[in-house]
Amino acid sequence: MHIRTTRDEKYRREKESYVHFIRAHQAILSPARAFPPELLGEIFFHCLDLSDDPRNNSAPWAVSQVCRWWRSVALSTPSLWNRAPMLRLTKRTTSKAYASFLESYLYRSADLPLSFYVAAPFPEYEGHPVLEALIPHSQRWKTVTLEVPFVTIQSLSRVRGRLSTLRTLQLKMPRVSSNVPLDIFEIAPKLRKVTINGLYPRLLKLPWSQLTQYMEKTLSDSGGAAHVLREASRLTVLRMDITADCVSRTTPDLVPVTLHHLHTLRLNFQHGGTTFGPIIASLTIPAIQELRVSSMTGNIAQDLISLVERSQCSLRRLAIHSRALRAGDITRLLALTPLLQELELSDLESEDIKNLTIRPGKQVLVPSLQSFIVRTSRDFTLDAVSFNAMARSRCDLYTHAAVGISNEQMNFLRKHNVKRLKSVRIMSSIQCSCLDKQEGLEGWTSIDYADPKLTPLLFFRRGLLFEFPQLDHENYDDEGSRRNSLDSRRLDDIFVAIEDHPTTDVKYLYRSRLYLTMYEISRLSPQSIPADNKYKFRARAAALIEKWKGAFIMDLPNRRWMTLGRYSVVYVPVDDKLRSSPDALRIVFGSKETYLHEIDMFWPSHI
Repeated sequence: MHIRTTRDEKYRREKESYVHFIRAHQAILSPARAFPPELLGEIFFHCLDLSDDPRNNSAPWAVSQVCRWWRSVALSTPSLWNRAPMLRLTKRTTSKAYASFLESYLYRSADLPLSFYVAAPFPEYEGHPVLEALIPHSQRWKTVTLEVPFVTIQSLSRVRGRLSTLRTLQLKMPRVSSNVPLDIFEIAPKLRKVTINGLYPRLLKLPWSQLTQYMEKTLSDSGGAAHVLREASRLTVLRMDITADCVSRTTPDLVPVTLHHLHTLRLNFQHGGTTFGPIIASLTIPAIQELRVSSMTGNIAQDLISLVERSQCSLRRLAIHSRALRAGDITRLLALTPLLQELELSDLESEDIKNLTIRPGKQVLVPSLQSFIVRTSRDFTLDAVSFNAMARSRCDLYTHAAVGISNEQMNFLRKHNVKRLKSVRIMSSIQCSCLDKQEGLEGWTSIDYADPKLTPLLFFRRGLLFEFPQLDHENYDDEGSRRNSLDSRRLDDIFVAIEDHPTTDVKYLYRSRLYLTMYEISRLSPQSIPADNKYKFRARAAALIEKWKGAFIMDLPNRRWMTLGRYSVVYVPVDDKLRSSPDALRIVFGSKETYLHEIDMFWPSHI
């Protein structure tokens, strides 16, 4: 018996040792170890930030520190190291340690093309170890951004004639020299895209004739308009954003020119003294597809009419931002652009709105239009009646809601390929202005603020906003409007009064905006409402929304406009799928912005 026990114990210990051995070496059998190094390197490559902005260049530090195998693969994969992280010219980066780091980084990139961003906007360096490390690799420079003064750029003079790979160049210069040529980049056979940001060097020399994209955002009075229009005959994209009066100074140098390949032109002029008129007058652009123009002064509509007539072009996208447009200007321009698909305008006059409306027996302007955006200033009064009629006639075309158009006329419109407008959007720079536009378009402004059915709802909402100033989008100030504490008892009294108030016509809820404030309270975090565990404010707000839900649903067929994001309202066609979906109440409470970048909200400030 004793012998058997001893033998069993021996077998048990042997089994445990085998199991331990297997577990300890199980990682050897991992599928990851069977990956070819080329495949693993490709996976590592897609872990990097691959945006076009070199400021976002990232190094593969994380994957190179997981294990010896991964580190070996990472260090031997050049494509992980040819996009250098931002290189700042500072006292710290003059150290031998940093120089050694940068040399190792560049060595790991082997012979692949390099992308880098050098930043030192204020100190002037006639030489710096970072620049000295980059210069020997100039034949590999592909995408280069230099945010440095003129003197620092001049210290790179040794790379002149040694830029055989350079394709994209961005210069950001806070200081320039008015009498010294900048010709370092004049010989670069593959250079195609150039961006000048800041001050424009008067004697800049580039291989203009081979450029296909040129972008300029200059603060100086010596922009490159004359050079570009006269010498860059292969341009496909031209963007100029100018805040100084440089156009009038370059007008004598402008000559008539035809840019046969230009398909995108964006001009944003923020100086009140003059316009882009001389530039536009010098151009003929037969291949233009996209045209975006912003100007504080001048009748740019007439300039654009002449441009389109002269160019005999087929515009697809047009955006105009101007405070100097006259009624009828836009109509005359649109009559020349029958193939237009996307249109953006600012503060559109009633006459032009009416001319865009589809009416029986009337010629249809821009019959192929698919997207229409109107940007409105806060003090601009939109003709809501005319705009509603225009939106209905184009967005509800070919539906049962098409007004005043017979079947015969419908067939005529189809035969002439008049397309249904897919999107109408009104944008404002502030949220309360956006809500004002929605109220006007939906007809809620017909209810007077003194209406006895409305005044209690307005009183309730003012009380709520006093306790929640962050929800007051009309008057909220991050500092001045912030209350130190919330009075839970007062807030409870307001909720009780609202809960006891009889449900009124839904239009009074809309006009008071009480429904929006209550909806926002229901979505606040518990931490933002003291004593919510006791008074259940969020749950009670949600219950009130549920109480009003039936009235909202009954009124949905009457709703036409939905807020989209914080700054815009969009038209909802009668047959929109959203109306019959489980999310139909988004028409009431608004929908999140999904496809327009925040920067685009405020065009032309960020053209």
